[in-house]
Amino acid sequence: MPSTPFASRLFLGASLLLSVGACSPTSDSKDPVAVANFQNERKYEDLDITNKQKKDAAYLVKTMADGLLIQRLSTLALQKAASPSTRTFAQNALDQHIKIDGELKELAQQKGITLPDALGNDRQERFTKLDALTGAAFDKQYADAMVDLHDSDASDSDDVGKNGQDGDIRGFAAKYQPVFQQNLEQAKQVQETVNNL
Repeated sequence: MPSTPFASRLFLGASLLLSVGACSPTSDSKDPVAVANFQNERKYEDLDITNKQKKDAAYLVKTMADGLLIQRLSTLALQKAASPSTRTFAQNALDQHIKIDGELKELAQQKGITLPDALGNDRQERFTKLDALTGAAFDKQYADAMVDLHDSDASDSDDVGKNGQDGDIRGFAAKYQPVFQQNLEQAKQVQETVNNL
């Protein structure tokens, strides 16, 4: 079946990401997020898959990648955070995302969707920057990251929860959108607290 312009752009984008990751002198392996998107796109090239179904798969890949980063940053926050409110938020975020990511993995396996098993290059770079910080500087950057990640995940989940093609993926998004939204509001409170340190 001929590929659509959307599929061609996505395929080309994934190919370029893989090339960049493979050629990077500091990269020991290919970007796992790009690899997951590329593998899913290859499956779709051979099937009569709608753009909405591709969007569903891309949502699971991004949500998993964000969840991995939230888990790693929150684990780091439990070790390095100066503020008790940051550590409390980090523990809650870590507990929730272990559960969410476990359910996400089961759903992706049922649907035959490939997920990343490690941080992609962009998220690894973000983790490395925070890992270099200590004290109040770490708390501020961690809070900023949690606001950004949960805002993005809440927005994406709202969209897929209303417009997703697959009923199970739509249900997952609708189930966890309020959790991401609640975490966003809590992260904003932490952000306000640590910005006053």
